[in-house]
Amino acid sequence: MKKKEQQAKNQKLLKKCRMHIQTTIFEYSKKIFGALLQSVLQKKSMVEEKHDELVNSLMQEQNFKEVESICRNKLKRGEANHAIYSQLASACGMQKNYDEMLKYCQHALKIKYDNPKVHNNMGYALQKVAKVDYAIVAYKKALLLQPDYVNAYINISIALLEKNSFLEAINYCQKAIKIDPRQAKIHNNLGTAQLALGDTEAAISSYTKALEIEDSREFFVNLAMAQLISKDYVNGW
Repeated sequence: MKKKEQQAKNQKLLKKCRMHIQTTIFEYSKKIFGALLQSVLQKKSMVEEKHDELVNSLMQEQNFKEVESICRNKLKRGEANHAIYSQLASACGMQKNYDEMLKYCQHALKIKYDNPKVHNNMGYALQKVAKVDYAIVAYKKALLLQPDYVNAYINISIALLEKNSFLEAINYCQKAIKIDPRQAKIHNNLGTAQLALGDTEAAISSYTKALEIEDSREFFVNLAMAQLISKDYVNGW
């Protein structure tokens, strides 16, 4: 009887030892795996940061063809992600390849839908391929995601001018000016909408502000046209 009891105790002790060993091995393995995973993620993050730095530098140098080549090579290696598609879309757009720009914007949005920059870029591509109504929808989505996105305000005002939606264009221009009054294009777009609605005096004021911010031939011509329409022949000529 005592022998059986001792055997039972030994079995229980052996079971506890096994459980302890298994738990120890599991915890140790978890720590090792966690450290390895952290190391891999850090290396991946460093690689992505270097890639982004290179792409940003090339974009500033206007070397859009090289950016396109780098991104396409990444895709060939199976390294597709939201950032790569977004960068590739921008590079294609800067080369006026708007169909490709649109395609890669769509790929980027499938991965991450809530990126205002990509919605804005998609709107720009749609506008360039004469799909202005869809472009306006894309710009509005960008502004919904980022209400202070001035570039989206500039783009949607241009699209609305194309649609002869002058009152709505004025509304968006005025919102943009409240956010950043130093954006010359917004003042110019506002002037164009005001002139179309017959408010020549307001248009002259808006064009003048645009020229004060940026010395642009386009703004100068627009101001001169508005002055001629208002019969200010001295300044208009």
